[in-house]
Amino acid sequence: RGVYTRFFFLISRVAVVLTSSIQVLSLPSLARVALLRTPATARPLCALATDPNALQLLAAPAHRKGSLQLLDVSRAVKGAASSSPAVVGCHQTDLVCISLSANGAKLATASERGTIIRLWDTTTKHMLHELRRGSDYADVYCIKFNWSGSLVCCVSDKGTLHVWLARGSYAHVCAAPAAPPLRALCAFSDDASAVVVCEDGTFHKFTFSAEGNCHRSDFEYFLQVGDDDEFLH
Repeated sequence: RGVYTRFFFLISRVAVVLTSSIQVLSLPSLARVALLRTPATARPLCALATDPNALQLLAAPAHRKGSLQLLDVSRAVKGAASSSPAVVGCHQTDLVCISLSANGAKLATASERGTIIRLWDTTTKHMLHELRRGSDYADVYCIKFNWSGSLVCCVSDKGTLHVWLARGSYAHVCAAPAAPPLRALCAFSDDASAVVVCEDGTFHKFTFSAEGNCHRSDFEYFLQVGDDDEFLH
């Protein structure tokens, strides 16, 4: 029981995020295969590894401030509380955004300070890199890996898209003005472009190169916001 906040899909699983727990259900039967307890005061964060041929890892806030718990959903016992998720201490302040690479090998985290994004190895639980977003505090809205985990992007309330590329360490590729300081989501469309979708209904596509060149290659306004009666005519 609890107030529903959001849900996340795998091909064979769905994670339902409640105020103080995350329930993982099997598809299509909707039988519960795992239950993960989360702090009621934390943001409703959840991340799933999406590659069906890799580790089915789930990440969610732990009860210690700035920490995450990692659960292998594929090994969870049906209907039982998952008693032994691995806990990773990621930041000293509360988490605001998390993401897993498609194969579950890498984890990205941002705290309420929003100045850096930390990358973690989910096997060793060791930090791999710190990615500098900026020096001013920011609310990080979204972090995403590309499919191979070689690229990372993020957007925040600063209205800027940041992209990092793995070249030994993760090098900062570009920072492009994406939108006004509105809530937004970002993702890679391929290894040379990223998209940003904002709450005002705007779509931005950016093309970038490893040398740091970046430009907005596409823009659409796909949602006309207005009074309800406007949609009746």
